[in-house]
Amino acid sequence: MSLSKPSGGLKRRLLLLTLVPLALLLVFSSPLDYRNAVQPTMAAFDLALLNNAIALSSEIETERDALTVDLQPEADKMLRADSDDLVAWAVYDGKGVLIRGDAGLKLRPINDLVRDVYDDQLGSTPVRVARVTLSTKLGPAHALVAETLNKRQRAQRSILTALLAPSVLLMALTLGIVIYAVNTALKPLAELRAEIEQRAPRDLRPIAVERQLDEVKPLVESLNRLFDQQRQADAAQQAFFANAAHQLRTPVAGLMAQVELAQMQPGAIGEVERSQRLTDSLDQLKHLIDQILTLARADVQLGSSHVMTPVDVEPLLEQLGSGFVDRAVKRNIDLGFDLAPCHAVGVEWLIREQVANLIDNALRYTPPGGQVTVSCGTLGRTPWICVEDSGPGIPAQDRERVFERFWRGTSSRAADADASGGSGLGMAIVREIADLHEAQLELGAARNLPPGLIGPGTRVTISFPAPSAMKG
Repeated sequence: MSLSKPSGGLKRRLLLLTLVPLALLLVFSSPLDYRNAVQPTMAAFDLALLNNAIALSSEIETERDALTVDLQPEADKMLRADSDDLVAWAVYDGKGVLIRGDAGLKLRPINDLVRDVYDDQLGSTPVRVARVTLSTKLGPAHALVAETLNKRQRAQRSILTALLAPSVLLMALTLGIVIYAVNTALKPLAELRAEIEQRAPRDLRPIAVERQLDEVKPLVESLNRLFDQQRQADAAQQAFFANAAHQLRTPVAGLMAQVELAQMQPGAIGEVERSQRLTDSLDQLKHLIDQILTLARADVQLGSSHVMTPVDVEPLLEQLGSGFVDRAVKRNIDLGFDLAPCHAVGVEWLIREQVANLIDNALRYTPPGGQVTVSCGTLGRTPWICVEDSGPGIPAQDRERVFERFWRGTSSRAADADASGGSGLGMAIVREIADLHEAQLELGAARNLPPGLIGPGTRVTISFPAPSAMKG
């Protein structure tokens, strides 16, 4: 029975694993017990039959150069006396000639044994024959005594009954004991299942571990950890919804204000300026909604099974960068690319979103006349992507919190983000996608700024695991 692929209930498996070996043990041990019990009985019958043949051989005499059997009628009657079986006897000389007895009892080919007991036929009736070979001056003489098998068969049936009845009773008692033991042992599991089934869908209270079976405690502890993670995820989701709703109010309120102003004071603001403000508000709203949707999709991907495939990063960045060129030119920012062959393993659309958020942040926070550089390559066997800008940078004390959702610090970079429509979600998206890919994030000051640019700048490096190191 294979245990590699469990099926059915635990109770069923325990009963099968217990009762099937017991049944097989009974099946294989019963014939052995039967044989061990029958053999001594059959041996006793054979010994009694052989004693009769010995007694018959003692009546063989030699008279006038001939073999005779001096068996009186009373002795013959005693020899044939058996309440269960028919008894026959015969005496043969060395040439196989019948001297006296039942002609139906034939002399079979002789072996070298002086005494022998074997199975034969008396006519069409099976018999057990005892043969004793006696040496005389006229040659060997063979005394044969045979009897039918009635008492032997009756003894075999009695032994079989005597063995089977206790075995069946023992099997029935064992079955009852095993079922009772399994039911009793699994009762805590049934109680645990009932407790879980009676819970409301949102009831994530931990299950008491101390009253569980030792074998079940790791499972309950794992469930409790899952409940705790779900509680944290629910709390984070509620906070995310609250923050998202709060963040959406700002661009929506600004958009509403612009529309109301245009309705109340037509012509008070130039059409071009009014149109630009409406466009900016809509762009801020679209950017925030896009980031919320990206974060939601990344959360779903992080919580479900995902298929990692080889990703050619170099052409992906080339294609992605072309979408930011116009925006960089409009803001008078030098957007450059320093790309080398780079092959990572991951989800392609998530890597694209990750880098897009880094470029978006860099362009959003870098002042006009600044520089943004996107690069990629492979160090040893480690693929990496880097986005570097000449903006105001991120203080060291804020570099960890910058990855929190909707968090904004007090740095000039955060102030620039507020002014340019930053949502506080870009770096959170970058971190969650990096976690999904088991990638390392390094956040620090820019290293390759040309002379004359103001600010320490920001450098974000994503180091992906070597393709063979991915857990899949």
